[in-house]
Amino acid sequence: MAYKVLSDDITFANTNSDNPKVCFLHGWGMSGKDFNKIEKSFDFITLDIPGFGKSVPFTTSFSPKKYAEYLDNLIPESVEIIVGHSFGGRIAVHLSQLRDFKKLVLIASPLIKKKNQKNQFSFYKLYKALNKINLISDDLLDQIKDKYGSKDYRNANKILLHNLGYNVLFGQPYPILLN
Repeated sequence: MAYKVLSDDITFANTNSDNPKVCFLHGWGMSGKDFNKIEKSFDFITLDIPGFGKSVPFTTSFSPKKYAEYLDNLIPESVEIIVGHSFGGRIAVHLSQLRDFKKLVLIASPLIKKKNQKNQFSFYKLYKALNKINLISDDLLDQIKDKYGSKDYRNANKILLHNLGYNVLFGQPYPILLN
């Protein structure tokens, strides 16, 4: 079997079985293709999480919990094992609260929010402060983010960037619709 669009008409998946036992969830800014080398060893379904890979982005940002609630309806009942990498692991943890799986495999998944050290110096914070008082432009700040931001940040679209930043700062999804 090959890539196919699922019943929601926006999420793409790759599967080799009508009754997959393993579901793979990729990390931020990536796609289901990350699992190409191992997925064939199982009866599997690999999702392109909406907004990544071939899947269409949502018009609003979603938290990992909201992604889990959404994907729960798309993951076949035959799935017994969820494998989540990074952001996919965060979604997998929330999926495990919605449905009983035999196994939950988490790979490099950030599950605990680290407390920020208040006195830690950051050039990015300095640039943001300079931007806030109009000493550097929004364009220059974006160039700095593009040049020095993480690979995940550089690969994300506008809606996902707002969600990523808001999640990091407040631990929840961006609260309004983005155009």
